[in-house]
Amino acid sequence: MNLHGFERDFTTDLEAFVRKSETWAPIEPLAVWSPRKTAAPERHRLLGFTQGVSLQTQIHLLDTHNEAFEIMESMVRLYLSPIEYGMLGTDQNGFAPLDKDAEQVWLFALRWLTHYYECLMEPLAIRTEFYQQSNGKFLDLMTKMLQYNPKKRISFHDALLSWYPTSSVFLTPPMPLDNHSTIDPSLPEQEVNLDEHCNHDLSGSAAPVAAQEDTKEVSSDECHSHDHAEPVVTSVTVPAAPAVPAAPSAPSLMRRLALKRPDGPAGRNKTRRSPRNPGRSPAIGNRGTRARG
Repeated sequence: MNLHGFERDFTTDLEAFVRKSETWAPIEPLAVWSPRKTAAPERHRLLGFTQGVSLQTQIHLLDTHNEAFEIMESMVRLYLSPIEYGMLGTDQNGFAPLDKDAEQVWLFALRWLTHYYECLMEPLAIRTEFYQQSNGKFLDLMTKMLQYNPKKRISFHDALLSWYPTSSVFLTPPMPLDNHSTIDPSLPEQEVNLDEHCNHDLSGSAAPVAAQEDTKEVSSDECHSHDHAEPVVTSVTVPAAPAVPAAPSAPSLMRRLALKRPDGPAGRNKTRRSPRNPGRSPAIGNRGTRARG
């Protein structure tokens, strides 16, 4: 391993510990205490106490024979404190069950800190892009993950969020949509019949209709202005357009003018000749008589 692919490999491994997928495998913890073996400080404390090793002896052997604690001291300046070490894994009732997640965080960080320590031994390691741009960020993350007290360690989720906040692990998968409907599934289904809101007459006006339980009136503007508010419906029944009567033909529009026969002697004098003057016309008066004389 070298620093050229270090960042990619470290990020991929950290994402696997956050996801904990089927292919992920936790780091096997130490089963029997040995001062030379790698284990979280709280497990060293518990296993050493189980085998009857005194606290002072444990601290001395770990400080002089354990390479992991030596790397922690040289790389991230974390030192083994006798007082803090003596309280690891204990509570008021004695030893408490170990936090397995916090233990995995420590083992993961120590594994990658050891890899980084070995990569720095290579020539020109300090000229690599990772060392020049991410050395301080990486060591700061290792410091938070390698705390002796498990309660002070950062979690895998927070570690990835600090190291690579745009990871695909934090992307929420989109909700599957029904192919048969584009309606929001959180909304209750309802059927809306336009005939219940608007009664269209021939002139295009709409009359308000009272609902069964709600007496709120619906104006014609609300019935026809569908562009402003579009209701979410599952099915809409659109009434058929009313049949428009055909325009009357030309002969039916023309009516014959019928004159009513006037009543009274005045009306009869205007439409009939006088029997006393059969030879003259009312339109020319006495001119016919003078012509005869």
